[in-house]
Amino acid sequence: MKPINIFALTRIEDPDNIARFEKQMSQRSRRISVKKWEVSTLTALVAHLSEVMPDAAGLEFYYSFTIPHLGKEFDLLRVSRQTVINVELKSGEVTDEAIKRQLLQNRHYLNTLGRNVRSYTYVEADDRLVRLTGGDRLVDESFEVLAADLAGQSDIFENDAELLFQEAHYLIEPLKEPDRFLRREYFLTAQQKDIEKRILKSIETTGSGLYSFTGYPGTGKSMLLFDLALQLSEKKRVCLIYGDTRSEALAALDERLHRVDIVTMDCDEEPCLEDYAVLLIDEAHRLKAADLTRAMNRARELELPLIMTYDTENAVSVHERPVSPAELAETQPDMMHYKLTNRIRANSELSTFIQKVMNPAMYVAHASFPSVAVYYAPDETAGRALLTALSQKDFVTLDSEAVAQTLPGLGGGIAVKDLKGAAFEKVAMVLDASFYYDDDRYLRYRNSAAFAQSPVRELFRGLNRAREAIALVVVGNEVVFDVLMEILQG
Repeated sequence: MKPINIFALTRIEDPDNIARFEKQMSQRSRRISVKKWEVSTLTALVAHLSEVMPDAAGLEFYYSFTIPHLGKEFDLLRVSRQTVINVELKSGEVTDEAIKRQLLQNRHYLNTLGRNVRSYTYVEADDRLVRLTGGDRLVDESFEVLAADLAGQSDIFENDAELLFQEAHYLIEPLKEPDRFLRREYFLTAQQKDIEKRILKSIETTGSGLYSFTGYPGTGKSMLLFDLALQLSEKKRVCLIYGDTRSEALAALDERLHRVDIVTMDCDEEPCLEDYAVLLIDEAHRLKAADLTRAMNRARELELPLIMTYDTENAVSVHERPVSPAELAETQPDMMHYKLTNRIRANSELSTFIQKVMNPAMYVAHASFPSVAVYYAPDETAGRALLTALSQKDFVTLDSEAVAQTLPGLGGGIAVKDLKGAAFEKVAMVLDASFYYDDDRYLRYRNSAAFAQSPVRELFRGLNRAREAIALVVVGNEVVFDVLMEILQG
C-alpha cells in the first residue's frame, strides 16, 4: 500500500466516500472499514498540526498499515531514510500504562527497519499528545515537537509499505540464525502469541498438562515451540526433544540456551525426565508410536507439562500417508489441542494452490495463482531444459525419491528428505507419468509402496517450502497436466 494525504482524507464527511478515497489513494486490494471515531481523532490531530505547520495539508502517512503475516497494525507511519515516525490514535481515555505498552511493542517491530523510531500517541478525549522517550518513559509533548520531527524528515519513502517489511527482517529459523534467535530478533504472529499465552497460563495454573499444536508446513510450529522453550527456561529446566539428527547449529544452540537441554532422536540415551520441569517435543510425527506413548505416560506420572508439535497432511489422500504416531495426541482425552492455520513461510496463494494440487475438488472462491507456473515436457530432455531455464530464474529444484529414480536425467536437485526445515523463495518440482488422480479427485502415485516416502507426500512437503513462487514440470503425463491447467485457469 502507498501513503495517503491525511488532510485530504479528513476533508471528506461521508464514511463510504472516506473508505473509497482511502482505497484509491493507498492502492489497497480491498476497502477497509473506517470508523467514525478514527476520522474524528485524525481530524483533530490534523487541525493541531495545521496550526504549527505551514505545509500540514501535504503530509502523507501510511494509514492503518498491517505487517504481512504478523497481523501487527499501525495507525500512522511516516518513513524517511533516517527516521520512522509512528503516531497512534485514541479517541477515549486510556491509561499511560496501555499507551506505553503499545508504543514499546510498536518500536520493537519498527526497529527492524534500522532507522531512528519516534513514537507518539494522540488521545482526543484529553486532547493530549504523548511521546515515548529513548529511555522508555512516557512524556507529554507539544505538537510543535511532532511538527519539527515531521519537518526534519527528508527523502520520504513513498513506495509500497510491504517492501519495508521483508520477511527476512522479522521471520527467522532458530537453527539457521541462532544469534538472532537468542537476541529475540523475531516476532510471532497473533495466532502464535494467542496459543503461547493459553499454554503458559495453563501451565502456570496447573503446573502440568499435555499440549499439542499442529498445522501445515510453514505455519511456524517449530518457531513457536522454541520460543516457548526460551520463555519457560527463564524459571524452569527444560528438555526439548528435536525430531532430527544432531547438527552443528543445533549443538551451538543447545550450548548457549541456559536451562534448556536439546536432545535429538538419534541420541544413544533417553533423557532422564526427572531432571526437568518441562518436556517439549518438536516434530513428534517422527517418533515411534511406542516412544511417544511412553513420553506422554511418563509426563503424566511425573506431572510434567508436555508440549509437542507435529505436521498435518490432511490435504494428502489417506492412501498416500501412513497414520502418524503423533496423531495419538488427538486421541488423548487430557490433551489440549491447537491448530496453526496462518501461513508464514508461504503466502495464501501458494497454500491454496498446493491444496488444490492434492485435491482439485477442494472449493476455493475466485482463486488465482499469478505466482505459479506449470510446464509440460514430453521427455527427460525437454524436462531438463525447462529446469535449467528455471534455475536461471533462481528456482531451486527439489527432488522426490521417486522422480530421482524414474527420471534420473532430471536429478541433481535437493532431495526433499534432506530439507530439515529449509525454505526457499522459489521452488521447482517434477511430476512423472506415475502421478494420477483417483475417483475421489485425490492426487495419487502408482506403486507408492516401493518408496520410503510416498511421492505425493514428498511433493506436498517440497512445495510447502516455497515462499514466493512455484513451478511444476510435468513429464510425459498429459492427463495430470490438463488437471493442473484447469486449476490455474479456475
